[in-house]
Amino acid sequence: MKDYNTDINIIGSIPDYNLIYKAFELYSKNDFSKIKEAIIDKNEFNIRTERSRYLFFKVLETSVLVFKNSNHEILLTNIYKSNVSISTKEVFLFLQIAINNILAFDISKNVFLKIYFNNRHLFPKNEIVAYIKNLFNELNYSYLNWSNATIEMVASKYLTFLKKINFVEGTNKKQIKPIQFDNTTFILFIYFIKACYPDNSNVFENPLIDFCFHSKDVFYERVKKLAMKEYYNMSFTGNDLKIETIYNYNEILNVILNRQSKEIQ
Repeated sequence: MKDYNTDINIIGSIPDYNLIYKAFELYSKNDFSKIKEAIIDKNEFNIRTERSRYLFFKVLETSVLVFKNSNHEILLTNIYKSNVSISTKEVFLFLQIAINNILAFDISKNVFLKIYFNNRHLFPKNEIVAYIKNLFNELNYSYLNWSNATIEMVASKYLTFLKKINFVEGTNKKQIKPIQFDNTTFILFIYFIKACYPDNSNVFENPLIDFCFHSKDVFYERVKKLAMKEYYNMSFTGNDLKIETIYNYNEILNVILNRQSKEIQ
C-alpha cells in the first residue's frame, strides 16, 4: 500500500530553497546537527514560527535527505556542494522529491509530464485536484480522510514548488516553461536513474525515463551522442537500451566539469 502524505505542502511553503541546498552541503559533511541548528535554533532562513521551522526540518528527513543507496547519496551530495548551475540543482531537487515522495511522483508522472508531453502550456490546479480524488477513489484510500481543502492545498503547493524551481511561471494561471537539460544535467541524470534503479537493465523501462523531458527518440539520440564522448557505455537492441556507467559516482561530476573547462580553454 502506498504511503501518501502532505509533505509537498511543507516543501512548497519553504520560502528559500537555498535552505535545501545548504542542507545537502551540511549533510555531505556528516553534520546533520548543523542543519537543525541553522533552521530551528538560529533561524538563518527567517522562517516565521517555531512550528514551521520544525516542520521544514522534519521534511528534510522524510522527503529530501533520503537516499536509495550510497551511489544515489554520493551523486546528490556532490551536486549540491559543487558550483554547478542553479538550473541543474533545481532539476535534481525535482527528481529527489519525486523519488522520495510517492504523491509528488504520481502527480509529476501522471499529470505534469502528461501535460508537458502533450505540448500544453497551461497547467490548471483543478487537473491535480481531479487526479488526486480519482486516485484515492480507485485505490479505496478513504482511510486518509483528506478534505477537499487539503487536496486543494496539496495541488496549490505542488504548483508553488514547480514555480520555485522555475518549471512553471505565472500567478493565477501557471504556465509551463521550456525545460531543457544541458549536457552536464543530462549526463548526471543518466547516472541518477542508474543509481536509483540499478536492477532495471532496460533504461526505456526505468520509472524515471519521462522525467528527462525528452521523447524516447530524442532521449536515445542524445544518449548515443554523449556515449561517443565516453561518459558511459551503451547498447541498443530493438526496444532495449542498456547503459553502463564507467565512472564511479564520486568522480563523474569532476570528470564532466574538467572536460568542460578544457573545452572552454
